[in-house]
Amino acid sequence: MEDNVLKRLSNRLADARSQGFRVRIEPLESQTATWCEIAGIPTLFVDLSQPAGEQLQQIDDALKSYHHEKRLGHLKPSVPNTALPSQRSEHSAPNPMVS
Repeated sequence: MEDNVLKRLSNRLADARSQGFRVRIEPLESQTATWCEIAGIPTLFVDLSQPAGEQLQQIDDALKSYHHEKRLGHLKPSVPNTALPSQRSEHSAPNPMVS
């Protein structure tokens, strides 16, 4: 059963990325897993400290919330991140948990 949940989780993360989300999977401690826009890019936060089934539910809830806000017209048009790696801050190291 756990393999099925892990496969669904993997598929749902791929779906979110294909919809233009940047996905951050990290321990959120007392914060709620959700989404927000950062520099015009929808970003999904998933709590690494939760089991896969809970992470799957967090993603489903966040995507439903995003699409609800989008239907209501509350979101600004997305701005593509066109900065080349050489244009990014020299102090920003790539985070393997961010895609």
